[in-house]
Amino acid sequence: AAFAFSSNLKTENGAKYVNKFLSVCIIVSDMTAALNFYQNLLGATIDNTYTMKGSKLDVGVGLEGIELTANIITLPKSDLGIELIQYSTPKSAPIEGFAL
Repeated sequence: AAFAFSSNLKTENGAKYVNKFLSVCIIVSDMTAALNFYQNLLGATIDNTYTMKGSKLDVGVGLEGIELTANIITLPKSDLGIELIQYSTPKSAPIEGFAL
């Protein structure tokens, strides 16, 4: 799994700080297992599902022929968006030591 975060930055007395996390992106090797975990154990709901491919994505990722499927989910009583992404090309592979 790989992680990315977006947050709401605030400035107070010249210092910047994270006010709150808005979303987190998690790369998974098995979307079915990831959705089962978040839905069955944590009560998440799926807000949106989409697929992406094409040259703009290739440039953004830095590889050619990228194809992915993503599910945006939220947990109960939370406004944090969790974006689960599985690459079909190149194939997402599990990382040693991570459960999903």
